[in-house]
Amino acid sequence: MASYYTVVQYVPDPLAGERINIGVFAYGEGRILCRFLQNWNRVRAFGGEDIQFLLDFTERAKSFTAEQVKKMAANWNHSIQLTEPRGWLTSPEDLLAEVAGLFLRET
Repeated sequence: MASYYTVVQYVPDPLAGERINIGVFAYGEGRILCRFLQNWNRVRAFGGEDIQFLLDFTERAKSFTAEQVKKMAANWNHSIQLTEPRGWLTSPEDLLAEVAGLFLRET
């Protein structure tokens, strides 16, 4: 059972390339799951701008398909970026729990 994950990153200034992880997607076996930060204070301080567009994205993300996430990972290069999907040998549920612990830092 192969699953995949991608990390959602906020990049306030794409030219500078600084980024902060804000969420993860895990998908496979016909399912897609996502998890985002609960505490956005660090993100607000990092970007120094209104982050309502990020919160709106997290709501829309609940209805994304795996194909949409793959396309975003391949094509998005502005303030919201996704890492290249990586494979894993667990269920999407187990994968989400593991990568969320690795990539999402709550204060």
